Amino acid sequence: MKELLPIGSVVMLKGGNKRVMICGRIQTHVETGKTYDYCACYYP
Repeated sequence: MKELLPIGSVVMLKGGNKRVMICGRIQTHVETGKTYDYCACYYP
């Protein structure tokens, strides 16, 4: 398994112009069952 960034890390996505903060890891969408590595929110 690849190493994940810690919760609270502030990153900028490729092609993005706003920073986001990782607020969750290994998230699964309830309706589709698709699993994502990260959940993030905009960083002020």
